Amino acid sequence: MWPPLQWAPPALVPHRRKRYERMTRPLDHMTAANATSAERETLPLKKVKVLYVVSEMPIPATSGGKMALTNHLREVATDARLEVTVLAIDVGLQGLGTIEWQKEMGIQSIEFERSLPRLQSIPAILKAIKQVLFSSLPRDLELRANPKALSFVSNALKNRTFDVIVIDHYGGVPLIDGLEHDVPVLYIAHNVEHTITRQKVDMTGRFNPLRYLHYWEHRKAKQAELRLIKQSDRILCIATTDIPELRRLKGSDTEKVSALPEFLPRAPIRWKYSGTHSLLFVGSSGYFPNHEAILWLVQELAPRLTTLIPSLRIILCGTSQPDIAAERHPNVHYQGFVSEERLQQLHLECDAFICPIELGSGVKMKVLAALAHAMPVLTTQNGAAGLPWMPQDAIFDRSDAVAAAAMIAGMLQNPEALADLAQRQFTAYEDQLRRREGLLAHTIIEMAHKDQPAA
Repeated sequence: MWPPLQWAPPALVPHRRKRYERMTRPLDHMTAANATSAERETLPLKKVKVLYVVSEMPIPATSGGKMALTNHLREVATDARLEVTVLAIDVGLQGLGTIEWQKEMGIQSIEFERSLPRLQSIPAILKAIKQVLFSSLPRDLELRANPKALSFVSNALKNRTFDVIVIDHYGGVPLIDGLEHDVPVLYIAHNVEHTITRQKVDMTGRFNPLRYLHYWEHRKAKQAELRLIKQSDRILCIATTDIPELRRLKGSDTEKVSALPEFLPRAPIRWKYSGTHSLLFVGSSGYFPNHEAILWLVQELAPRLTTLIPSLRIILCGTSQPDIAAERHPNVHYQGFVSEERLQQLHLECDAFICPIELGSGVKMKVLAALAHAMPVLTTQNGAAGLPWMPQDAIFDRSDAVAAAAMIAGMLQNPEALADLAQRQFTAYEDQLRRREGLLAHTIIEMAHKDQPAA
């Protein structure tokens, strides 16, 4: 006769019961949220095997999402308590074998091709139309649904090859969607995806046929995001501002959603005021929140700001003139794609970084990159998302372009105020960076430890 259910052999306990018990089990007195970095290092736990799923090749880090992926991988790679295997999808068709640096740091990597071709031929377009009409996944997830990758993950979970699986970014949905298993799943949410897809619908003209396509993709994205949330045992948001919205989603257990504040390592050289009367913005116009922000910079801010500072220059990196149709202003300089060396130079030369973004979700990696250089940042409230310590005198309101221009001009014309803002921002940044140290690795280890049966 079998003993009571709670002591039954694992094979007789439904996987969902085990997952529910893990999610509702109270945390130890020393959790990832309140443990110091020293305490995290001394937890007496065995080496943890981790399957780390990234939605695209993390290098070259040409976008905010890739910067975050690379940042997280560097953290787990340097923790001797973790044995990490990275699974990456070559979404950008960079060619397999492009993450050798991970192997040099002791991370095994498994790379798979994207499952859909680019829209460069009639067969590819027809396949895309079929996917839009009949797939339950939006296109940006469908192209990551490589059957071989899915088979690898399925077998690994079935055989319990790994102690924890990490899904870093919503793009990893198709590789775990619907799989039944009892391996703890950690989801790192870069943003609230359905918020962004909804904004894309709203940004499309009411009578534009693409609006209906965007709406259909939005509905599928929201459902996929909900499924991922339900399948995850813990959810870490890199922007604290996203936590309430994720907790409000149907099926989301509030206890399993917490913060993983995003920070980049300090830059080797710190910014110093040079009096160039120049503002720097970094972002590709291919991403609609950046596109909308650039239009505001060119159409609204530049004309007003140059009347106050005729020598002003606004430098746009990641965007070239043809990307913004016919939008021109003599004081706006389009740099297009620049090298890392040139970008670092611009962070040191320009008087301030400006982030006028109003759309999108999650922390803005471009803002973190500027802060890591100790560069003063002037931003909107949305641009400061996930950074509750951002000084209020660094934030401007885009709804009043005249007032925004006056505030920015006042800063640029006052070297002492600008240097003081930079110092206050960098001091707060360093303090938060120290608090954040080791949090991701500790959370992974804690999850693996909690999954072990009680003695």
